[in-house]
Amino acid sequence: MTEQKQTTTDLTQCIHGSKITPCNELCPFELDVRDIMAKIKKGSFIGAYNLYREAVLFPEIACRLCPAPCREKCASTIGGNGVDIKGLERFLTELFLEKDPASFGGIIESKKIAVIGSGLSGMAAALKFSQAGYAVTVFEEGGTLCPEIAERFGEELVSHGILRQFKYSSCEFVTGVAPASVDTSAFDFIVNASNTELPGDKIFRVQPGSYAVNSITAGKNIYRQLDWYIKTGNLKEIEPLKTEVFSAEEKDEAPEVQIDKPAARAMAGECTGCDCSKCMEACAMLKDYGSDIIDLNRAIGMTLNLFEHVDTREGTRQISGCTDCGLCKEICPKGIDIGAFLIETKKTLFKQGVIPHAYHDYWLRDYAFAESEKAFLFHMPKEGSSGYMFFPGCQTGASDPRYVSMSYELLLSRYPDTSLLLGCCGAPIKWTGDDEGMEKAHEKIRQYWEKAGRPVIVTVCPSCHKILKNSIDDAKVVMLYDVIDVPEKKELPFESAAVFDPCSSRDYPEMQLKVREMAKAAGFRLEESRYHGKETQCCSYGNQVYDVNRNMVEKQVKERMGDSELPYIVYCTNCRDIFASRGKSVRHILDVILGINGEERGVPTLQQRRTNRYELKKALTEKYGIENDQGDIAGLADMTIDEKLQKKMDDNLILTEDVSSVIENAEKSGAYLVDPESGHRIAHELRGIITYWAEYLPEDGGYRVFNVYSHRINIKGDVSAV
Repeated sequence: MTEQKQTTTDLTQCIHGSKITPCNELCPFELDVRDIMAKIKKGSFIGAYNLYREAVLFPEIACRLCPAPCREKCASTIGGNGVDIKGLERFLTELFLEKDPASFGGIIESKKIAVIGSGLSGMAAALKFSQAGYAVTVFEEGGTLCPEIAERFGEELVSHGILRQFKYSSCEFVTGVAPASVDTSAFDFIVNASNTELPGDKIFRVQPGSYAVNSITAGKNIYRQLDWYIKTGNLKEIEPLKTEVFSAEEKDEAPEVQIDKPAARAMAGECTGCDCSKCMEACAMLKDYGSDIIDLNRAIGMTLNLFEHVDTREGTRQISGCTDCGLCKEICPKGIDIGAFLIETKKTLFKQGVIPHAYHDYWLRDYAFAESEKAFLFHMPKEGSSGYMFFPGCQTGASDPRYVSMSYELLLSRYPDTSLLLGCCGAPIKWTGDDEGMEKAHEKIRQYWEKAGRPVIVTVCPSCHKILKNSIDDAKVVMLYDVIDVPEKKELPFESAAVFDPCSSRDYPEMQLKVREMAKAAGFRLEESRYHGKETQCCSYGNQVYDVNRNMVEKQVKERMGDSELPYIVYCTNCRDIFASRGKSVRHILDVILGINGEERGVPTLQQRRTNRYELKKALTEKYGIENDQGDIAGLADMTIDEKLQKKMDDNLILTEDVSSVIENAEKSGAYLVDPESGHRIAHELRGIITYWAEYLPEDGGYRVFNVYSHRINIKGDVSAV
């Protein structure tokens, strides 16, 4: 139980929905910084100043001498240097330097208060009591009021910065009177803010403050205590001063930069109000489920069964619906990586055996095909070792085999000893949460890398690049564009374009820059899309969430296509095929470099992707004289499937070979139903954990397929008896 509880601690650092801001927590004045920043942001400077003056009492003193613990807390909360709150407070004070204090009326309370000692604590108490309508007299032993400020800054600041705040209050000041000489019988209560101990039961002692701001706060505190006692007869305990929060010295320092109104609004605009919702505004998953981070944290806790009496796993879809793109960490002021957190949570669920296998069934089967003798290939053109090893990734050849064959040919022309490894980087296994399976997948790659002499790994897939960098940490991994020449100018399909950065390129700005250099060299005029570079967003393929929440995926794809009205240049084949399938004008950078593929190129079906990988291996073994162990690809029944039904099959991750197997087994066994109205035959077959159905009729020596679908229900019993 303890281990599982610790799993959710990361999300508790989220500042969304916080009622008290971290800077406010440390403020000795309990200043509502969030409200002040909001007012400055809107240009309501007078409103911000009034809030500030009400909290600090003496703005000209506070804005100079506060050590500003809020700044350090702000920096640790939102990153960077934090908002210069003290600088903005000084700006407000100087902006309204000649503004008179508010008038609170005359004496309305019957009690008389004597304040002994005119230091900052005594003056703060006197101002609060006089504002509340008490008759107040301040006694000072020396000849100068507020001697610590007068000695440090001169009597002019005492007059303008402190006494001026008493302009409309009924407060009398008496100097040259020793504390013991005050006639306390003339007053109802005595506030002792001096260094002299005074006897008596109506004397209230002010807490000593080591900082100017503490002294002001001590005066406010004694006012609260005594005012409450006068009104209720109950003695309220005084809150301790926040002396421990100060790590800086009291320094009268001017702001780091000269601040004017536009600058102040811009600075205040950097304040998130510690109610940040950046990830929820940007993340397709959080938007779709309507979850804030607190709710997500709670749902994950329930999903992990943190509480013995709870048996629901309501967070499973959110956990499996994250694309693991890393955007949340990039834009979060506190750097919370929700995606990494959810991946770790998924690993826990995988170990518990509760991750829905149907979410990953197709992708794991596809991984198995990529790693099988049908598609997997290792080749070393020369004995010994290779300087480079080309690892294009399984989806690259699936999209277009020429992306692999022509790129490899390009590499060989420059580096004749370049070895070749066709396979999968293990992403489908990673996204199931199977740590052990990932280790096996990477160990296999490592073995071939070692066999090739530990060469530089060259890939064209940004996801492979990221995963291999993190899994084979002693290998150098680069993109193809790092080791080939910049292309000459080409005949372009369009003049202007936007480069769409795949989410796996987020932490590799040199990769993003290199692709832009390639595109510009080819002659494209580039404009940036709405999200790019560090803030790029996932096309929807990441973590293979399609089978988890298809509606969310469609929304996400539509949003990404709308990030720019221009055609896209991409360098991820998944991005290319996803956008092309929805009608976006798009070119892979390899289309440009290799001079292939025009506007008419469609998107390969799921079955074609399998066939492409099979044919790629076959072609490469023939071209380079490599022994071929792949055998023949499984034959498919002669079927007629129209375009609409083919799209449905691809949308529902149903391969043509799945449908073919259903029909052939049904025809062989006679285990099918007949619809009495249409005469169509209806059959099913369990393949792995998915049951596939086909509605068909024999036609011209083959079969016409009318409908297909799949589900996770296992049909039991003799269908012929139904």
